[in-house]
Amino acid sequence: MKKSFFAVLLILFISLCINAGIISFAQGINISQVSYQIFIDNKEIQLDSPIYIINDRTYVPLRELFELLDRKVEWRDGMICVIDEEENGLYPFEKDGLYGYKNKKDEVVIKPKYSYASSFHDGLAAIKGGKGSDGKYGFINEKEDKVIPCMYDQASNFSHGYALVAVSDISDNGGSMTEHTIFYFINKNGEKQFDKEFLLAYSFSEGRAAVLKEGYGAPLPPDGRTYNKWSYIGTDGNYVTEMTFDEALSFKNGYAYVKKDQKWGMIDWNFDFVIDCIYDNLEDVQEAAGQKNLLI
Repeated sequence: MKKSFFAVLLILFISLCINAGIISFAQGINISQVSYQIFIDNKEIQLDSPIYIINDRTYVPLRELFELLDRKVEWRDGMICVIDEEENGLYPFEKDGLYGYKNKKDEVVIKPKYSYASSFHDGLAAIKGGKGSDGKYGFINEKEDKVIPCMYDQASNFSHGYALVAVSDISDNGGSMTEHTIFYFINKNGEKQFDKEFLLAYSFSEGRAAVLKEGYGAPLPPDGRTYNKWSYIGTDGNYVTEMTFDEALSFKNGYAYVKKDQKWGMIDWNFDFVIDCIYDNLEDVQEAAGQKNLLI
């Protein structure tokens, strides 16, 4: 099954020289050339073409960026861009409750034998043992080599060279059984990273991961209150801000939803509030973001 997506792009032709680095048009269009750090698989890459900010939105050279991600880029009729997956890319399929992988010709490459199978990211896919297994998660490559053994109770896809995994243990707490779960990041060799563990966390997105810096995670304390302090780490494992939140979600398109003082709002990449935390639920702040054309 061939997967591709189409995007119709508005191309801006700029004939002016950008001497001062910023162009302001009377119609309200502001353009500035910027220098950003871009990381792929935790390695910084340099683009030959410039990056621009146009009216507070960032525009990167599409072909160059996607080719660095091993994607085939094809322009059709000058206004349609087709970006395909890798020629040898595999995707999961299900049969009789078990999962395997097919190639783009719809041929079975890995027979269905797993109770869970994710798509491939960074060359690896998270899988869960099939019938008769202990139900642990691990990672395989496209040759079905078990690159990382099935030893985790939870596992996410790789992103920025790291995968978020979790292990759980059950203890007897005065006659009641209590489950404790610890999250941490591993590299593609299965090695634990950053010397940090978390009670809750999200995978890396746009170079940052939301993690529970302080709090209870699970199980909750007897009074049911969480006292959680969420923050963000970078791909070096260090915290990228001193700010903490009641809840924090992953970054997307340079923005993230956060909750502070039990109210929802939105921050940008610099941790400035673009929408104040004044909303009682996430749906309301999402609607407010849409009205401000803050796409996320």
